[in-house]
Amino acid sequence: MHLKNSGRLQETVNSKGGFMNSSANKVAARYRELLQGLEQRSHERINLALECRVSPGSRRSSGTMKLVENISRSGILIRWLPSDGPEDIPRPGDTLNIEMALPANHNFERKCWFCGGTVVRVTKAEDNSPLVAVRINTTKFRKYSPPANHKGSSQLPQFASLNQ
Repeated sequence: MHLKNSGRLQETVNSKGGFMNSSANKVAARYRELLQGLEQRSHERINLALECRVSPGSRRSSGTMKLVENISRSGILIRWLPSDGPEDIPRPGDTLNIEMALPANHNFERKCWFCGGTVVRVTKAEDNSPLVAVRINTTKFRKYSPPANHKGSSQLPQFASLNQ
């Protein structure tokens, strides 16, 4: 059934008795297309170049060193290093444990930030190194204890250069 609306828009009655405006549907579809390319994150990201230790969530291990690219309240983007083999790269749905040493504060002793998360996406950086996006599920702070192979010369976490 077709109805005229002021002689300009044509509306069609759908099978459930509601009206469906074809012009409005076209506008909505175009709006969805435009939104797909825009930033849709709900939390601000902070760009970093900070080392972290990553281990699979399913087993207890010392983990391997990776590089945090950026972090937000709900997620973290981690760069896998060229020395990592392809078998080490997690897949979407995998769980990871991530640990980062935080700088000392004059009011508190040095802490380590620990979080557990789920891999949501794996992409490639411009240099072809894997970028692993992780949704943060749990987070806590622990007392800092340097790894066995830690040099102990710095009070700050090790910052790494992206141009190594």
